[in-house]
Amino acid sequence: MTTQNSLTEFLKRSKGWLMGVLGAALFVALAAWGGVPHGVSTAVFLGGVLVLLLVIGGLGVAGWHLLKRPLPPGHKLPAIQSLPAAIRQLLAFLLVTSGFAWIVGGFWDEVWHRTYGVPFGEDFFWRPHMLIYYSIGSATLLAAGSFYYLLKHGRGTWQQRFRANPLLGLLVLLGSFMAFAIPADPVWHFIYGEDLTAWSIPHIVLIFSFVGVLLLAIATHTSGTALGRWGWLWRMPRADWLVIFAVSLILNTLLQGMTTDWEGASLSVLQSRPEWLLPATLVAIALFCGTLTAHSLRRVWAATTVGLVALLVRQILRLSFAYEAITINAWLCTLAPLLAVDVWLAVGLWRERPSGWFTIGLAGLVGLAAVTFPLINQFYAYPTIAADNLPIMLLTCMIAALGAAWVGQTVGDYFAAENKQVGGETAVSPSYIRYLSPIIAALALIFVAFFIATAAPPV
Repeated sequence: MTTQNSLTEFLKRSKGWLMGVLGAALFVALAAWGGVPHGVSTAVFLGGVLVLLLVIGGLGVAGWHLLKRPLPPGHKLPAIQSLPAAIRQLLAFLLVTSGFAWIVGGFWDEVWHRTYGVPFGEDFFWRPHMLIYYSIGSATLLAAGSFYYLLKHGRGTWQQRFRANPLLGLLVLLGSFMAFAIPADPVWHFIYGEDLTAWSIPHIVLIFSFVGVLLLAIATHTSGTALGRWGWLWRMPRADWLVIFAVSLILNTLLQGMTTDWEGASLSVLQSRPEWLLPATLVAIALFCGTLTAHSLRRVWAATTVGLVALLVRQILRLSFAYEAITINAWLCTLAPLLAVDVWLAVGLWRERPSGWFTIGLAGLVGLAAVTFPLINQFYAYPTIAADNLPIMLLTCMIAALGAAWVGQTVGDYFAAENKQVGGETAVSPSYIRYLSPIIAALALIFVAFFIATAAPPV
């Protein structure tokens, strides 16, 4: 057995706790790089971080207990009680619609902050935040509906109810956390004051909460599709474009939340962070989203398409708000790693040997070094990538690329191969359900456009 195969087997056996450890380490690192608010002691700040980690850890333990922990003796593992396929597709669409409102609200919020400033604390209930609260509230409402469904139609213990419909169970858990996150944001600011950077703890919590919402939308959509063979994007079923759009929203929210500091923060703030952090962040986001899409759909050129759709969404927002001071730099920087992923996947398809996460990560690193490094020097005042720091740049970016590719492939393979509820529906959905998605899409666009057009500036 080769070293790579041995490593792959270890990661398969240990993926659950490894992802938990990586997530906790990432949360702590982002909190540290986000900075301690002015006038707050480090001990008090770390206390708040610890409380949030305990809440997240408690939610993880609850999820393990409800969905993975062995059942007590005498308790039978329930059969999967699938929702009708049309209902699941509608649920996935509603979750993506919630994510779209989040993206628009976040962009609008940044535009108004840059345009009007607005003293701290006066923005909690302005229109951009109301749109963000709407997106959070709609996802939480879907979670509440899922809880009601499990309560009314489930049988047995809570473990049995959640395992009979694990997708709804996951949505309930995520909705519970988002219900906590909504009041946690103003409470955090009341205790710690104004954010120093975009990497404040409340922002990080909300960003990754919505990544979770969109991942759950993808899981819900793919649960009704059979596992297919690897193929080309143009042979993909039309319904799977929902996955492309959902991942493009993930790419948008991660790039806006995790890279905006390098455009708007003071140079002193940026120089307190490692030089390698920006390129490592870019390649990690690109490799996670690209590998996730490709492995969820089993389609070559899906990764690059996600990058292009995300870029299109970003550009439409810039033009719609007539605010081009917010750039597309980070979006352009991710295209080369995404393209490199697809090129390597195409080689694997041609050789009839699907590419694994290790070589995909290395391919993304090549795209980053060849194209993105020069773009970073052109677009950003900090860092400057030169011969003296190139080795550490390559090393840290390789670690980020390989880690992100592994996580993306692990989640994508689960969506494609294991997360299946084909057949076994407990009820038949009404025929009109299939027409609701386009109607909801049109109504959502009209609502968002009206909400923005009728908003009065804060000053």
